[in-house]
This record gives sequence, structure tokens and C-alpha cells, in this order.
Amino acid sequence: MADARHIAHIIEAALFEENFSFLSYETVNFCINKQRSGALHAPCIKATILSYFTSSQKRPKETIHRHTGLFTAISPELVAFALITIECALREWVGGSRTVIAFSSESFSGRFAGHLKWIHEWGKRSPDNWREVSDDLLKAVATRCEYTECRDATIARVLHDDD
Repeated sequence: MADARHIAHIIEAALFEENFSFLSYETVNFCINKQRSGALHAPCIKATILSYFTSSQKRPKETIHRHTGLFTAISPELVAFALITIECALREWVGGSRTVIAFSSESFSGRFAGHLKWIHEWGKRSPDNWREVSDDLLKAVATRCEYTECRDATIARVLHDDD
């Protein structure tokens, strides 16, 4: 198991200039060497957004996955919200061990606005890259939701067949 100093270093590197939102970044000399790639392609972003669309143990009646056809794109606002969710989770581990932080609009609205601003600016500078990110996230959501629909239908059919 990693010690608290090691965990704190990893968290510091991830939080430095929103490194956690990139697919890869330098974790050794992160303050000096800013080499990173894959803006908004970090797997944690996709996983966080997918969690909004599917049910879980905490949200067993989640049904938004049944309405994904209404989405034609993943918005910068949804991505910024995912980034804030991830950032809050990371900040809970800043000291190397977990300290719960209340996730609220009061405590994170400024950070949300900051994330949204850089996403909009990046999207204007690199519209093709933003479109790729948005399309990739939408495809992941649609694929996951198709799986969820199929799973739910199969479970219902199995339960019905037992009657």
C-alpha cells in the first residue's frame, strides 16, 4: 500500500494545472516539465459522465439512460461538472489520506466557472479537438446506455419467464 507522502505527491501532480483532465502528464517533475497530451481524454472524465447516465447502488432508480436519444452532443457544461466532481474527489486526498469535502455549489462554483472558461477557450482554439471529445463522450454514453437497456430488458424477461 502506498504511503501518505506518495499519495499526496500523486494528487498534487494530478491537480497541478488540471493535469487530471489529460490522458497523460508528467508526475515526477510536474512543476518544471509540463509535457502532457490528450486534453479531456482522461478515462476518469468518461467514467464520471457515464455514472451520471446509469443507475448505481446509491441511485438504483436512475432512468436518464432511457432518454439519451435527446442528446445530440455532450456540452462543455457537463464536462466542466465532471471535472469539478473529479477535482473534489482528488482534493479529498491532498494530504495523503482521505478527508471528506462537502461538494456544493458554494464551495465549487468558482472552480466550475474556471473549468468551463478553459473548455470554451480550448474549444474555440481547437474546434475539431472539442468535437472529437464531445463525440467520443456521447458515443460512450450511448453505448453504455444501450447495454443498460439490453441488460434491463434481459432481467425483466428472465423474471417474467419465472412466473
